[in-house]
Amino acid sequence: PATVSYNAATRTATLDPASGLASDGTFTATLVGGSTAIRDTAGTPLASTNWTFRTGPAPAITAFTPGANALLVRRSNNVAVTFSEVVQGAGPATFTVKNAATGALVPAAVFRNGTTNQWILDPQQALAAKTKYTVTVTGGPAAIRDLAGNQLVTKTWQFTTGSF
Repeated sequence: PATVSYNAATRTATLDPASGLASDGTFTATLVGGSTAIRDTAGTPLASTNWTFRTGPAPAITAFTPGANALLVRRSNNVAVTFSEVVQGAGPATFTVKNAATGALVPAAVFRNGTTNQWILDPQQALAAKTKYTVTVTGGPAAIRDLAGNQLVTKTWQFTTGSF
């Protein structure tokens, strides 16, 4: 299902799908002309036409640190994630670290590393010693996605801090 709107001033019709198009998909758009379909204000029918287009790939995580199941991670370390492309929606609600045993969220700042595709989670204080943590990087329509709206697949991993 989709909604169609028309702007008479610019003579532009817009098709807005009810849900996002799948990433890495091929789609066909069709305009149906004829006396009972699309026609101009004088009633002249549009010739039916169609075209095919592809959506781009979804963003992916290409690197992250600390690594999955890493041990003896320094308590002062930041968590970093590098994406395959520029993303939007990254922030404290979509890039989190929690104590694996208690589920307590680690208060942290989340920011982009300059103009790179790397995002940094910087805890407000040192992590607890000898503690397992869970990192979650959340994708979705209102979470991490690329500039075209293709959604990241949510990724979760764990690491354990050392004494220092």
